[in-house]
Amino acid sequence: MLIMSILLVAGKLTGGIQMLQKRRNGLYIYTVCTVLSILISLYTLTGLDTTDGRKELLNIVGTLVGIGFSIVFLILFWLKVNRRHLS
Repeated sequence: MLIMSILLVAGKLTGGIQMLQKRRNGLYIYTVCTVLSILISLYTLTGLDTTDGRKELLNIVGTLVGIGFSIVFLILFWLKVNRRHLS
């Protein structure tokens, strides 16, 4: 799971750098890596043991906040204003 996370972060960075270079395929790479990251986060939420109380609640809230930020960035990157600048 750690190797997968490292690869997804590397993919997000690659996509972000390509978007800075005004390449549209960077948007696609970033989107694929972010969607996979969200799916992995949701999968890990389903396997949590909720008998531990506060520690698990903090883990769930932190994961949901991270997923929320990922979704917001995806929406912002796919706005027409931003796609117009990518070739």
